[in-house]
Amino acid sequence: LLITYNQTQADEHRGKCLHQLFIEQVERHPNKIAVACQGEELTYQALYDQSLTLALYLQSLNVKPDTLVGLCVDRTPTMIVGILGILQAGGAYVPMDPDYPDDRLIYMLQDSQAAIVLTQATLQDKLSALFSDNTRLIALDDQWSQIHESVEKLTNDGIGLKQDVKPNHLAYVIYTSGSTGQPKGVEVEHAGAVGFLSRPSYVDVARVNKLASLSSFAFDGFVFDLFVSLSSGASLFLYHSADYLQPATFKAYIQRDQIDTFFVTTALFNQLVEHDVFENSHIKQVLFGGEKCDLAAIEKLKQQHPEIRLVHVYGPTETIVYASYCDLNEQVGVAPIGKAINNNKLIVLNEGRFLTPFGAVGELFIGGDSLARGYLNRPDLTAERFVANPYYDAREPNSTPRLYRTGDLVRILPDGNLDFIGRNDAQIKIRGFRIELGEIEARIKQHPNIKECTVIVYKGANNLTNASSQAQKLIAFFVVRNVVSAEAELSNDALRRFLRQTLPEYMVPAAFVRLDAIPLTTNAKVDRRALERIEVSLESSENYLAPRNETEAQLVAMWADLLGLAQDKVGVNDNFFELGGHSLLATQLLSRVRTQFAIDLPLKGLFAHPNIADFSALVTQAQQAQTFNQIPPVVPVSRTDEQGQPVQSFPLSYAQERLWFIDQLEPNSAGYNIPAAVRIQGSLNVEDLEQAFNLIIARHENLRTLFPNHGGQ
Repeated sequence: LLITYNQTQADEHRGKCLHQLFIEQVERHPNKIAVACQGEELTYQALYDQSLTLALYLQSLNVKPDTLVGLCVDRTPTMIVGILGILQAGGAYVPMDPDYPDDRLIYMLQDSQAAIVLTQATLQDKLSALFSDNTRLIALDDQWSQIHESVEKLTNDGIGLKQDVKPNHLAYVIYTSGSTGQPKGVEVEHAGAVGFLSRPSYVDVARVNKLASLSSFAFDGFVFDLFVSLSSGASLFLYHSADYLQPATFKAYIQRDQIDTFFVTTALFNQLVEHDVFENSHIKQVLFGGEKCDLAAIEKLKQQHPEIRLVHVYGPTETIVYASYCDLNEQVGVAPIGKAINNNKLIVLNEGRFLTPFGAVGELFIGGDSLARGYLNRPDLTAERFVANPYYDAREPNSTPRLYRTGDLVRILPDGNLDFIGRNDAQIKIRGFRIELGEIEARIKQHPNIKECTVIVYKGANNLTNASSQAQKLIAFFVVRNVVSAEAELSNDALRRFLRQTLPEYMVPAAFVRLDAIPLTTNAKVDRRALERIEVSLESSENYLAPRNETEAQLVAMWADLLGLAQDKVGVNDNFFELGGHSLLATQLLSRVRTQFAIDLPLKGLFAHPNIADFSALVTQAQQAQTFNQIPPVVPVSRTDEQGQPVQSFPLSYAQERLWFIDQLEPNSAGYNIPAAVRIQGSLNVEDLEQAFNLIIARHENLRTLFPNHGGQ
């Protein structure tokens, strides 16, 4: 229990920092694509050059080891430049998702005390309004020429990059949900992250060539995406949620990019298996985790694609991405969270901190190299969760003095794998998001008219009638104060708006239920089981309006089935997301729309038109135009006026007029030409090529357009 299952020492990268693993690959593969996103690519050499430039610039701004630097950018290769630039400067990056509520971003900046935040031009105005004047915002896109000029001057003055950062310095601080009502920053050192990457047993590095990143950079799953790829010479492909939340689109992308490896949350994994995105792909290995497994989905993928290595991973942010793994190709009918990865120790203790035997349930404690330093500015919480190892033996070279108490209840199976049982506190995971229910409760109790509150999770059909397997929902039960100024302030819609000011969307409950009192057990604790037995009706804030045509009726049936609601409870003015819908259910809805109506709608269509009345109009419009299958006709402008006389000239569009004006300032410029060379192998039929060009010219008027000058116009 202590030694046999914890022989995990791996010293492959000991003594190195994260960015040094990347630099080693730059030397081996300078011209290979390091990162790609929506047609934008950077080679290893280009990524290194840009990040080195940024690093020297940051050092000139007094960034040094353990300096926290905020990073608030969209998902582009620039994001990777920012991360590597901060690390090479010696600092630690603090990822701040631009989609987070303003109050959450403000708290993260105040708590981290980051004096510098790297961002981009499109976010600069927003962040300037949120942050104080003491915060230096650097737009990496708009200010790059300024950064480059500054670094050139430093280089000319003989100033180079200081190599002061050591493995015991911070690499990043990631904020997770906190039970006290505020997110808490997990401090991760280079040594811990490098230990996670040393001879990783959870992934076959030799088979990783093109890795798809589906994780937000504000979550620790992105650490796997970024550094497994860049420390092994692989190419990292950044995908947006609009890409991977639509299985058909994701399938096309991984086929196009020849992706061989990726990590996803369990909920998304189940959906990808259902739509078989792995068909005709180059996928060699898939990692997933974050919630209890769906054995049916696992067995389905193993039967359909036995060649794919399927790995179930587990681990809290405090133990650096993954603490354990299980190769499910070697398992039949079970899906444990597995055994310790390299440089980790897994110990199961009972309430008295003694070892539990095989089969007995105990709390999982994790030790080893891959352990966070603690919580930023929270010594009390650090002391509570990072505890002394009662079995530490200084004479044992691999014994670990510190353990992280996970709060997860597990048991050890006869083969040494750990089987996850549940939690011993109020922390939960929904669709891969780690959530402290206490943080949501604390935010709700900040409402001036709410006295008490308890948030629970409804899990599928046991709680909500006809709920789908992915219909887990947060439900908030609350008690009002003696005096309520306005009932409207306590409606579902009003309370959602109140919480969205401070909480990300995935932490906002689907429903709010008013009670006279929160039920308690005989021990005066909240009786969560009693709350789970209460019938909850998810209702929209809109007045009910029945479907008015066949299309609306079909959509009502789809919504009701997906959301686990009775059809007579879903009206055409109801908001999909107010009724408990989320992004994963949205993709299932679009899949059913595709099958039912033979049309293909983008995910953003549902977000822009979230009620049935508007979405139905979108469906009808797509059916009529069939824009997914046909190129709309180009209608030429009439060549005659109302009297039938030939028109001699046409007014320019604003874009044409702008280009014409620029041409007057700089005549005959080739600045707007994009030259390209195409090599055609084999015999060429010149007549066919000429005919093709003529057809294009006939179709596109701008290819046969002149701009004559009439009196200076």
